[in-house]
Amino acid sequence: MFARLRRARDTDGFTLVEVLVAMTMLSVVIALSTGLIIRALDQNSNAGQQAQAQQRNNTGMEQITRALRQAVYPTNGTNKNASIITLANPTQIQFTTRLQSTASAQNSTNCNAVTGACTWGTAPVQVQASLNTTTHNFNWGTGAPTLPCATPCAYATPSLTRTLVYGVRNNQGSSVCPKNTGDGAIFHYWYIDPTGNMAAWSPAVAGSPTQAELAKISVVQINFWTQTQTGPQKPGCVALSDYVQLRNWS
Repeated sequence: MFARLRRARDTDGFTLVEVLVAMTMLSVVIALSTGLIIRALDQNSNAGQQAQAQQRNNTGMEQITRALRQAVYPTNGTNKNASIITLANPTQIQFTTRLQSTASAQNSTNCNAVTGACTWGTAPVQVQASLNTTTHNFNWGTGAPTLPCATPCAYATPSLTRTLVYGVRNNQGSSVCPKNTGDGAIFHYWYIDPTGNMAAWSPAVAGSPTQAELAKISVVQINFWTQTQTGPQKPGCVALSDYVQLRNWS
């Protein structure tokens, strides 16, 4: 009799309450596991995206510093009638450069005053680079000589169509990048003072600096604070910095 009762109970299965409790516990385990997996995938994806973005930004920094290292006087220009840099402010710079030449920053007698063609390589172009504080991208573009060339040659206003560095947060300061306690500038400029020492450059008067003042700039300091992602797993800001000595260094 007792054996029959045990067999009867054994075939009854689980009660509804037991099934609900088991399903609830299984759901909790699955939810916790899924959350951990999703977070791990997000972190891995963000790490990969950050590495790619930082590599791209390093390339952008290399491009702007290379252009500055190869900056020259405009065609038909000399240190008497022109300056290498034609616009200099904290978030924007404009200068002439010849990216495929290593000639010194001097007036070349091998440039045709009408066509602008130079026998020693590519004719200089005007480069402008500027921070867009809406998109947080640092963009640049080039302008060709305006022919026939004057003395010195004039250049078309560059169209800023290419992004060099993404996610630039200089102007947002420590509110976004805690270690960025500077003045929000990308560019700082230096010159050689009468004593032969390097000193910080700034216009002598308010407003646009004169050609003579711009001609004094011989070193450009570049600082970027970049944060290329803004999602929940966003990485910290990355600092990029470099100094460029121009060819008019003396």
